[in-house]
Amino acid sequence: MAKKIKSPENSKILLKIAREEIRHYSEWKNYTHREVKPSRIKIALYYWTSRIFGFTFGVKLMERGEKEAQQEYDHLLKTIPEMKSILHDENEHEDALLAMLDEEHLRYTGSIIFTVALLVLPFLIVDNYYLCIGFTLAAAVFIIAFFNYYLAVVQGTNFKKRFFEMTGVSFGVAGLSFGIGLLVRFFLNVDI
Repeated sequence: MAKKIKSPENSKILLKIAREEIRHYSEWKNYTHREVKPSRIKIALYYWTSRIFGFTFGVKLMERGEKEAQQEYDHLLKTIPEMKSILHDENEHEDALLAMLDEEHLRYTGSIIFTVALLVLPFLIVDNYYLCIGFTLAAAVFIIAFFNYYLAVVQGTNFKKRFFEMTGVSFGVAGLSFGIGLLVRFFLNVDI
């Protein structure tokens, strides 16, 4: 990832973190006496996640793993002296990663054209309006879930809370619009 980042400063930070993680691996190896290979699947997952959804999303996803590791490390502070140094490094990694996170992907969390096309598409290919509404509502829930998951990872917010709020607002607006449409249709005798 460090090679793909445009910012030389951010690249240096990632390379420094990588060197420290290798040092941590060596310290762990002294205790476990085991050679552990990196997970090629995880490496590919983080790499492609960062390439597709943006560097910030990939870094925040990796940061979640760092937080889980820190919680496990807390238990080992009493028995392994190097844990204090490792924990300090992990906290520095988190701070450095957070400082790097000013990316254009965060300013524009989705493509409006894609979203509108996905919501309108059923009406262009299916004749049954009730089926179209069902597809559109399902697509809306999918879009809300996807973007809320993205934001939850990047911003560290609660996915469920935000998802239900956004879904409630979206369905509330849709219901209100539908009701106004019915009233206009009834009182103005407009039939499309």
